[in-house]
Amino acid sequence: MNKTFLTIENAEGLVELCKQLKGSDWLAIDTEFERIRTYHPRLCLIQLSTPHQTVCIDPLAGLDFTPVARLLGRDGPLKIIHSARQDLEVINHEIDVVPSPLFDTQIAAAFCGFGEQVGYGTLVEAICDIKLAKGYTRTTWCKRPLSTNQIAYALDDARYLGRLYEYLDRDLQSSQRLSWAQEEFNTLASTDMLGASESAAIEKISNAARGLTQVDQSIANALAKWREQAARQCNQPRQWLLSNDQLLSIAAAAPLSVSELMQVDGVASEFCKRWGEAVIAVVKCGRVQAAQYPVRGRARKLPPRQKALDKLLWKELQKISEAASLSPSVIARRDDIRALAAGKRDLLLLRGWRGEIAGKALLRCINRFIN
Repeated sequence: MNKTFLTIENAEGLVELCKQLKGSDWLAIDTEFERIRTYHPRLCLIQLSTPHQTVCIDPLAGLDFTPVARLLGRDGPLKIIHSARQDLEVINHEIDVVPSPLFDTQIAAAFCGFGEQVGYGTLVEAICDIKLAKGYTRTTWCKRPLSTNQIAYALDDARYLGRLYEYLDRDLQSSQRLSWAQEEFNTLASTDMLGASESAAIEKISNAARGLTQVDQSIANALAKWREQAARQCNQPRQWLLSNDQLLSIAAAAPLSVSELMQVDGVASEFCKRWGEAVIAVVKCGRVQAAQYPVRGRARKLPPRQKALDKLLWKELQKISEAASLSPSVIARRDDIRALAAGKRDLLLLRGWRGEIAGKALLRCINRFIN
């Protein structure tokens, strides 16, 4: 029987709980967090579940989370999370540990024919025949006290993960796809989520700057890197500090003084007063480094023969995915197919389980097309 405790709010209870949970075969985890006003997400609640109990821990109660860090580390039980990426990011930032070994029920479900990125509630209804309440999805989780109903809602987000795991694990073993899923779990657990979030924001700016001059692209890249550092230091969302449009406008204008910066459309005078000197220094640095910056041109139309190969490979991938009862994007994304048609070979698509199920067949397809 799964017994429910509403919250753990004292040090003694937390230490005792972690001792109990460490002996479990598996540990289901969910988190509630807020990332509206801060650079990194703020952890507001941790829900943990085993075959015997489900519990909430309050991170805002000022507790020492060292026992939790040890529990969530590699020496602890198997960690079960649904759509783990954001949970891993907030736990890594707040508790300085990446939960492992990992079983992500969303990834596992994709290999079991439930489609890519299936929601937790949908999966619980399909496997457990339980329809979860949705009344507290917009809860401000950092506010205290939380109501009994809010805590019950949060607990349900972890309570059924074990049942999902047991069903999906059996299915993966039966279909001989557990090793495929394990590859994905290991990759996810070894990813630097904090660094990945920063890199994605910088890459978004670099892509948006396509078509600008080499100097302006270099400045945009330098500004994007500076924005991450500044937003992190003052702990506010990057877009609150400087929006993408404002950043690109500054890059295109390439101001050499604070007075010139103040003339850039959309850039507030308050921003210029606080950050103006730093921004101008970054702009000048971007100018100096421009000669070494790898310019990105606008996307061009594919040559007719490459376009034909791209279509052929995509059709082949669709056949492969249909035969395997998988969504094509679980195996490869459209950009991967374009890269393969363009001659690139250092691709995830050609390694591991993807290489076995699709990569080799796609390479044979290319050889037939060429010959």
